[in-house]
Amino acid sequence: MNRNTFSLLAISALTISGISSMQASSFNNNIGLSGVGMTPAYTLTFDSAGLATNAIIGNQFAFAGVTFSTPLFYDGNSAGGGCKFNDFSGDCLTNYASAPGSGIIQGPTTPFSIFFATPQAFAAFALVTDNNGVNNTTLSAFLGNTLVESAVFTTGSSVGQASTVANYFGFYNTAGSFNRITISTTGANLAIFDNLQVSNIPEPGTIGMLALGLGGVVAFARRRRIS
Repeated sequence: MNRNTFSLLAISALTISGISSMQASSFNNNIGLSGVGMTPAYTLTFDSAGLATNAIIGNQFAFAGVTFSTPLFYDGNSAGGGCKFNDFSGDCLTNYASAPGSGIIQGPTTPFSIFFATPQAFAAFALVTDNNGVNNTTLSAFLGNTLVESAVFTTGSSVGQASTVANYFGFYNTAGSFNRITISTTGANLAIFDNLQVSNIPEPGTIGMLALGLGGVVAFARRRRIS
């Protein structure tokens, strides 16, 4: 191979590499995946899951092909149940636990991670952090230990108030799929997490578990309404 041919191949490789990196995109909007032209395969809302307030979250949602690093807490920001931030409704996950009159029980912890049983090319979630929009939050998508894309966003709200920024964050049109997203916050470090949207459903062996799991959630919600 002569020097000119080698140089041409090197330039081509760099060009292809540049195109690939441009395909890995992060976003922040008010509606999630539909805002980037993708219909979610399903959305995990965490509502009516039958878990106790401040329950430590790990693999309880594995039936939906999603697990979390611990400690994350179920509805941990509200001892009475339901997320306190006006941008959310129903139940959520947080990275700290609290109770009336006793303040913070544990946390907040950062970073924390979302693990996907099936690699995703698109994913989004609603996220609010404390400190009135002055927090910087780093979102990183990985395939195994390989970084696919990383971005820093300004996030924030205050308890009982609407967010000062759009609440949905995610990745789309990635050059390679990812099976983990890591969330790292600054400032007060408090993070409220909800409405996880994914583009790929779980592996075939997990689909039946997903149906059973969601059926159990519905049955629990009905029992709670009746009682």
